Amino acid sequence: MPPKRKAADESGPATKKAATGPKLKKSKAPNWDSEPEFSNEKPTGEWASKCVERWCLLPPYDTSISEKRWEDYYNERSALDEINSSGSKKSKEIVSEELGQDTWKILRKAASDLAAIVLGSKLADEERKKQIARTLMGSLYFTELWGNDEGDGSSRDVEAKTRLYSPFGAGASIDFYYRYHLRARMFSNGERFSSLYAKSRMPIEIDPKNPTACTATKLNSNKALKAAPDAVTVFDRNGGKSKGTTAANIKSFEETLFCTDGWISPLKLVEILFAAGTVMRYREEDKSSPKAVLEKFNYFDGETNGAGLLTEELKSLATLEAKEPAQTVVSIPQRLLLLARHETSGSEQGSSE
Repeated sequence: MPPKRKAADESGPATKKAATGPKLKKSKAPNWDSEPEFSNEKPTGEWASKCVERWCLLPPYDTSISEKRWEDYYNERSALDEINSSGSKKSKEIVSEELGQDTWKILRKAASDLAAIVLGSKLADEERKKQIARTLMGSLYFTELWGNDEGDGSSRDVEAKTRLYSPFGAGASIDFYYRYHLRARMFSNGERFSSLYAKSRMPIEIDPKNPTACTATKLNSNKALKAAPDAVTVFDRNGGKSKGTTAANIKSFEETLFCTDGWISPLKLVEILFAAGTVMRYREEDKSSPKAVLEKFNYFDGETNGAGLLTEELKSLATLEAKEPAQTVVSIPQRLLLLARHETSGSEQGSSE
């Protein structure tokens, strides 16, 4: 029972009960055997096996995905591994000197936040939950990043395109486009824009010839980037006008990422979209629109933020990273998969390549 609230002077008797929040809904246990094309057996095809091994993909595995599609998946994601590598010449398109912030720190923080969100979910099989979190942590990529700062450490402009792959062997992913602009004006309200678009990508949309293409946006008649017709506008602010998404609009992203429905609360789904979209990770001064979206939703009963469990995971990851040989080029997503790979191999020795 919640504690009783005392009178304002703290000396009188308790007068009424503290206000209680809404009754939390319950999480639905995932059923990963519900689809006839899903299998818990690792695929035996050459390219499917390579994908499972390289990115520690978990069951269920979609048996309807062809070997050619798995080859395309391998080539597309391998290209993103290279782009998201510190020290790589190809990383220039995601390292913005004008923004004045460390791309790799942002990527690592966003990826670890994704792991924490899953670790704080409700799942009877704790080891299974840990596996999902570890694979998801190495499944986030920048595809493009540009920005500049205001001169005081805060961001004036940010344009970030990212992609988050499902931790399961179903070949799906989500594209994100995050835009932020804030510029104060002495004699006016200034300029204030921000938006986050997200779009699920099915295996048929894999494009190894153009691995960084963002499907969440399209150019309008004025050559400005807007949300693609089948993308979800998670939030959008234009000056004094702001709007946010609903639980119904983001529901499909759970199936894209986790091959299930009703396991993750709407609040956790929004947290996943924000972490994967790198929202509020550039020292933005104006965070009112994303915060307003977060305030609309609640956790399911028994869910937590997973912060305590993440701390232990990051300690274990640091131990494995310390054992890696020194390299001039380091794939950050592959490094973040060390825990998942260590668990799969059952060995203390991990490999980032």
